[in-house]
Amino acid sequence: MLDAAADPQTQLGELRARHLPVWTPEFDAAFPPAVCGSAWELDAIAVPVSGVDASHYGDPPTMAALGVMRYEHQLSRALAAPLPVGQLCVAVAAVGPARADALALLGSGLEGTPAAGAETTLVDKVTVIAFGPSAALAVACGPDRVSASADVLGHTDGNPGRLRAYLLAVASGLEDRVADISYRVARVEEHDSEGCSGDETWEARWDAQVAAWLSEGQIWTRVERTFTTTGICENPPPQGPRECPAEWPT
Repeated sequence: MLDAAADPQTQLGELRARHLPVWTPEFDAAFPPAVCGSAWELDAIAVPVSGVDASHYGDPPTMAALGVMRYEHQLSRALAAPLPVGQLCVAVAAVGPARADALALLGSGLEGTPAAGAETTLVDKVTVIAFGPSAALAVACGPDRVSASADVLGHTDGNPGRLRAYLLAVASGLEDRVADISYRVARVEEHDSEGCSGDETWEARWDAQVAAWLSEGQIWTRVERTFTTTGICENPPPQGPRECPAEWPT
């Protein structure tokens, strides 16, 4: 449904207005990827796809780890400085329910004032549990946004973060004719307790979930590899992707 407040003047603007809740005239024009610090080939508006082999576009586990890092970076960056164009940056990193939830959280910031101390967060370590034909599963400790929502936005209590599990979907951009297949976060589940302790138990829970999916006949490849920003930047896989999170803007 088209944003009632929108007045798109281009096909691109109309496409974006159908996916983003708050309109800005900037949506009428394509913008340099540097605006969001994203990989140049990623369209802002993307949808999950099936029947696409993600390995043709790079190393799937590395792509999944980058997908989690990009999601947390783009969302925290948008929350730290809430502007309508930040919706595009959130959309670069997410699809489905994760996108809807992230845009709703950002919406509270667009209507108010960001909390003191809000800052861009770069998740330094991601463990990829498994990947399948159209999805991947990963866990990480991301910034705490539970207390932040009560205070509008940002870190306000010094909590180091929360354990999260990320279901990533293989997605394709809609904004141009060039296929830009990538993993984007589709669902997020948080650990019940605050803080980052208990990560081994958290990983074991999701490894058991993959085992259950395999017993149901689903196709998954176990990975259980931990990626760091330093490792991705210094030793990118030969088949790609070649992207360094440390170079993303803060």
